[in-house]
Amino acid sequence: MSILSANPERPIFKELLAKYPRRGILLFKLLEDSKSNGSALNKGVQEMVITYVSALNDPDSGGLTLEEFASDVDVDGQDVNQADASKNKALTLGKLSPILTFLKKLTLTPGQINDADVEPIFAAGWSERDVLDLVCLCSVVNCINRLAMGAGLDRRLSIG
Repeated sequence: MSILSANPERPIFKELLAKYPRRGILLFKLLEDSKSNGSALNKGVQEMVITYVSALNDPDSGGLTLEEFASDVDVDGQDVNQADASKNKALTLGKLSPILTFLKKLTLTPGQINDADVEPIFAAGWSERDVLDLVCLCSVVNCINRLAMGAGLDRRLSIG
């Protein structure tokens, strides 16, 4: 049930922002900026981050495995033929696994982040700009989720 007396049903986030548009402008501008051409991360990685962080915030999502989120992501934006698919999947998982581990810690225990958490990301070949883009995107998605939870909204986020 929503904590907002004007709508005792569980409105979705989008409906609340339609009623109070200025409340979401900054969040969505940050999200769009994180997803725009200004980011070094490709669209597949960005969408994976949004989906993964949203799932981490959802207590009904069940057990999350890194492989589920990394399986369909094309890290380098290259087409891979069927013969190389398993090799590419292993390489992709190796490159994305440190990111997903970092995002999980940043979402669930942000006060415990330290230098050791980003070292595997750099070792996997990601840049400082990539890490900053990941932190920004993760933070915006977490903020949107916290706003939805705090207002008692249905958290089916359609932010893509």
